Amino acid sequence: MRDLGPLPVESLQGSRTHRTVGCLAASAPAVRLAFLQQAKGRGQLRPDLDLEVGIDIIWAPLYYRLLLHYAPLDEAHAAAVVDAALTGLAVRSG
Repeated sequence: MRDLGPLPVESLQGSRTHRTVGCLAASAPAVRLAFLQQAKGRGQLRPDLDLEVGIDIIWAPLYYRLLLHYAPLDEAHAAAVVDAALTGLAVRSG
């Protein structure tokens, strides 16, 4: 996986979002991978999930908004993106 480096967190709006996204963005790719590995190990993510693809699915929309500056990345949008991504990556019941 190619790391794009830290996000330009100064462009984020809201101190909580700044701290949360900034902390995770500055983390090593291994930390992001470990987060998904733990969720997969707990049975929360699909067993066939390629974890690097999962990371891309979560992070790409956030980087996109930050890099192209077409709309602000606020806490509500970041939460909606992560929620949608994790819902799509989750184990399906039934």
